[in-house]
Amino acid sequence: MADVSAERRAFAVKAGVAADRAVRTSGGPLPHVDAVDIVSAGRQSSSRSPGECLRAGQACFIEKPLALTVDEARPEANSPASAR
Repeated sequence: MADVSAERRAFAVKAGVAADRAVRTSGGPLPHVDAVDIVSAGRQSSSRSPGECLRAGQACFIEKPLALTVDEARPEANSPASAR
């Protein structure tokens, strides 16, 4: 589980996530997971994380929009990784 919030990472560990698997950024664990579920709060562009996952060849379920505009989403939609 990757989250920028130390409080949420601590909550995850308390709920049973191994401490070494509660990390600040998603980049490190990507080679070691089968799929990624991206959940973001509020109206923010979450295009960086999905792009990282797609470029790493991971299956990626995004619970918020890939981007806030079509122009933001187009590079990811047209990437070879998104065609998997």
